[in-house]
Amino acid sequence: MLSVFSDLLSQYLMNGDLLGFINAVYLSLLGEIWYAIPLAIIFIPLYIKTGSLTYCSIMWILLGSILVGLLPAQAATVGTTFIILGIAVLLYKLVSRAF
Repeated sequence: MLSVFSDLLSQYLMNGDLLGFINAVYLSLLGEIWYAIPLAIIFIPLYIKTGSLTYCSIMWILLGSILVGLLPAQAATVGTTFIILGIAVLLYKLVSRAF
C-alpha cells in the first residue's frame, strides 16, 4: 500500500504539478477535513462579527451546494454536511420562534 501511495504522489511531481502534490499530501493525511478547514476560517469570524447563526447557516447552504457541484467526490461529503447543518439551523430557528 505504501508503494502505491508514494507512486501516486510521485506522479504529481513527475508531471510538474506542485500544487496538486501539496493538495494530495494534505488530503491523504487529513482526509475530508482538509476541505472543511478553509471554510471554518471563513465561518468562525463571520459568526463572531454578526453573532447570528442564521447568516452562517445560509452561507453553509450556499457553499455546501458549491462544494457538491464543483469539487471532487471527497468534498461532496463535506458539502452535504454543510447543507444538512444549514437546514437544521434554519429549522431550529423557525421552531424555536414558534414556541
